[in-house]
Amino acid sequence: MPYQTQIAMLKKYLPFLISVLSLTAYAQTPCSGGTAAGYPCDDLTLQSFMNSNTFRKGGDSFIEAQDSWGWTDTTNNKEYAIVALDVGTVFVDITDPVNPIYVGRLDSHTGSSLWRDVKVYQNHAYIVSDSNGNHGMQVYDMTQLESISSPPNTNLSETAWITWGTSGSNRGRAHNIIINEDTGFAYVIGVSPYNSGGPVFIDLSTPASPSVVGVYSAAGYCHDAQVVVYNGPDTDYTGREIMIGSFSSSDFVRVLDVTNKSSVSLISSIGYAGKQYTHQGWFTEDQKYFIVGDELDEQNSGY
Repeated sequence: MPYQTQIAMLKKYLPFLISVLSLTAYAQTPCSGGTAAGYPCDDLTLQSFMNSNTFRKGGDSFIEAQDSWGWTDTTNNKEYAIVALDVGTVFVDITDPVNPIYVGRLDSHTGSSLWRDVKVYQNHAYIVSDSNGNHGMQVYDMTQLESISSPPNTNLSETAWITWGTSGSNRGRAHNIIINEDTGFAYVIGVSPYNSGGPVFIDLSTPASPSVVGVYSAAGYCHDAQVVVYNGPDTDYTGREIMIGSFSSSDFVRVLDVTNKSSVSLISSIGYAGKQYTHQGWFTEDQKYFIVGDELDEQNSGY
């Protein structure tokens, strides 16, 4: 997905993500004096809040949100927020952001977890979870939401499901999923102990029937990454599919050429002073720089 599109999505869905963590309902609230409905803000109007208890059903003791993504139904221009919860994933129609509609819930393939991540490709949502048994990757056809006549449907079914690994704790876990929409590949990462925690490559060319086509373990555990068709200043790699990731097991940023999923090559390993837990990062728009976030450097090193 282009950089500008991802930034636009962040601005659009961030206010909604905040809303599901709240236990109080609010209507549209402008940012005034640095706050909106009691929350810090900077030039963002809070469109609405939705009580997190809205998403509860029998057996749920507490609902917590972990991540969010978005999808637009191009047949009718409806916009949806996809919110990853500890117990599953919910879909909310935010076409009218002041009056969001809870449309449906897809339960976790296994159980509850503090970590769940979701991305979208070709009208399908792909969902992974960490420390949650053999959760694997759930696939949900987003176009099915339009057929729900009396929302919410709290018992949605998976369109498809796949897993990886061998057995026990070595099977089906993932901390994150990255999708390169330009190539149609998903990169499931944080799968430790399987594959030393390195990325698993999944072909999405048939969106409802994804398949694992390769793995890369040589760089160790990868916590987060960005994958692009490179168009930056290093012309040696123009047009190549490049993964640049936070490989936390070694606390290095590693740059991989993943164009050939069966023959991945390491381009570079980049360290930095005071590294503690290389957590995430993002290319600048011109792909000249990669901005790195370390989760523990302030805590452990005092800066």
